[in-house]
Amino acid sequence: MKIAIADVFAGSRHRYYMWHIMTKVSEKVGAETSKNNEFRRALNSVMWNEKSTRTEFEIGWKTVIGKYGVHENRWLTRMYEERASWEPAFFDDVFMGGLLRNTSRSEAENRIFQGNMNKHLCLVEFFSRFERAVRKQRKNHLELSASCTRHTPVFETLLRIKRLAAAVYTLTIFYEVQNEISAGCFKCRVRAFTEAEGLKTYVVEDENEQRYTFIVQDGSNIECTCRMYARIRLLCSHVFVVLKDEHIDDIPPQHITPRWAREAVKHSPTDRDEDKQNGTNNLAHGNNEEG
Repeated sequence: MKIAIADVFAGSRHRYYMWHIMTKVSEKVGAETSKNNEFRRALNSVMWNEKSTRTEFEIGWKTVIGKYGVHENRWLTRMYEERASWEPAFFDDVFMGGLLRNTSRSEAENRIFQGNMNKHLCLVEFFSRFERAVRKQRKNHLELSASCTRHTPVFETLLRIKRLAAAVYTLTIFYEVQNEISAGCFKCRVRAFTEAEGLKTYVVEDENEQRYTFIVQDGSNIECTCRMYARIRLLCSHVFVVLKDEHIDDIPPQHITPRWAREAVKHSPTDRDEDKQNGTNNLAHGNNEEG
């Protein structure tokens, strides 16, 4: 796969499936070490930390390997050598749309089609089942879109910025954004601020007394050391606390990613409409033949 992907999809970034890596830990590190819950927790905290930088990952990895005496384990050594293919910190320059931990979306898609097909189908039956599976997905999509349009989300507070976010984002994304807004307004605080040559720098502290640096360049480009926006293109709580202090009630439009918006997918004609159109055409064609 690795060779084929590089050959066919030249501009892609091939990444290992983290879940597969973690399921192999037990058999690769030995029975005694794998049963050590403290070791497993420490390893998980290093490998699953999406907020860590490359330097923080390197320090954390070496600390765990040294503390539990597994530096001679060949599998762990190989995983470390290939860390650029699985560790989130090495993908901090790539927008992953939240797909950092698993391939559940593609696997769900595979299940839909595998449940409708098998190797014994003739070509006609294959296309018939394929179209039926696609039609069902389109129907589900339309139902979800209609539910999103009609449904009024539950607001934790009556902040104006939340009402605006509800009008922009889909329901699922809105609730994620609302959590960040609430955390920014009620659990974070700006500890320091500097400005020089068009660069504004804020130091924000969260409820756990962890500090993050949030930078605004030229009034539009933003960067936070938590890297949430870089990973999934949603603003973090550290941004929202700054917006609150600056008395800004709107989410900057340049930071609303179309992927997460209600209007991300334009409604295409439903299959029923297509069937009606096809039926009309067939009828017209039949009348012409009879005439």
